[in-house]
Amino acid sequence: MATPNTTSSLPELVLFTYPESVFGRRLTRYLNLRSLPYTPIRVPPNMPRPLLDRLSIKHRRIPILAVGRDIYIDTRLIIRKLEVLFPDSSVHLALGAKSGFEKGLEEMLESWVIDAGPFWRTAGCLPVQAPLLKDDVWMKDRFDGSGGAFTLEGLKENRAWCISQLRIFFGFMENLLSDGRNWVLGGDGPGLTDVHGAWVFDWAVNMAADIFVAAGEKEAAMGDMDRVLSEEEFPKVHGWVKSFRDECERAEKQNVGVRQCGEGQEAEDNVVRNILGSGYAEPQELPFGTDDILGLNKGQYVSIAPADFGFAHADIGTLVGLSRNEVVIEVAVQAGKEENLRLHFPRIGFKIVPADKGNSN
Repeated sequence: MATPNTTSSLPELVLFTYPESVFGRRLTRYLNLRSLPYTPIRVPPNMPRPLLDRLSIKHRRIPILAVGRDIYIDTRLIIRKLEVLFPDSSVHLALGAKSGFEKGLEEMLESWVIDAGPFWRTAGCLPVQAPLLKDDVWMKDRFDGSGGAFTLEGLKENRAWCISQLRIFFGFMENLLSDGRNWVLGGDGPGLTDVHGAWVFDWAVNMAADIFVAAGEKEAAMGDMDRVLSEEEFPKVHGWVKSFRDECERAEKQNVGVRQCGEGQEAEDNVVRNILGSGYAEPQELPFGTDDILGLNKGQYVSIAPADFGFAHADIGTLVGLSRNEVVIEVAVQAGKEENLRLHFPRIGFKIVPADKGNSN
């Protein structure tokens, strides 16, 4: 696990994201709620992403966070790392639970939301009126990334079923909040459990605005979803979502550490230069479990890719870190130069297999 640091001792946090990314929004809200300084840079909402190619990053999902030459992939791992890299302080108040039982609930809610239905069924409710769904390049990118499963026809066909599933999930959260609590684990403000849970319900409630559906198309785009997931039937969930959104907007305005780096070639050149010129956020020697069930060895060449979406975009490199929850590979940015980066992945939802060095490209 990462070694705790102070803001001043860490390299700059650089966030690769784009405005429509719901996972990008999840992470920026976490960063703002903790007043963590970072520099966002916009990448395209679809492949290719030349800026990431320059850093030898093949992973197709956004967001990605660079902390110096340590590159963190997937919000599950990113948030877990930031909890350690930035421990509780008067400047960066901790959001995580204190007891082991509550930490377990945090992890269960996060896994349930991402892997067990709420995220995927909400994604299945994307309306055909959304600008991105009118973009042939974006649609082909999602078609390719899903192995052919993501299509307009599929979205239309499965929309009612997805909404019916969301109604079940909204009922689950309504029960959790039924005793009048404002936040899942109580307290005066949102905790990490709310960060793990509220973002997807907020997306379902506010999807039209968040994916830039035109005002005149909102009823056609979201009327069915708004009626089935109404505030009248789920007042606690809607209240939770509104409180969470309000707190995140307040935190965004107060986070003076957000630095804008602009867009275009000059901004991208600066990002690459700064990352390659930085040190690592974590120690040179990373934890490595020698008794892992996969039988992998330190220094072995491996391929890592998601198991569910984007599996055709694998990252290949030298295995340098392995634990129950994390795998780390080292990749060369430019052949023959000492400009290596370390790519950190979560174990959950990712497959690690031995690779041939000849397949690195």
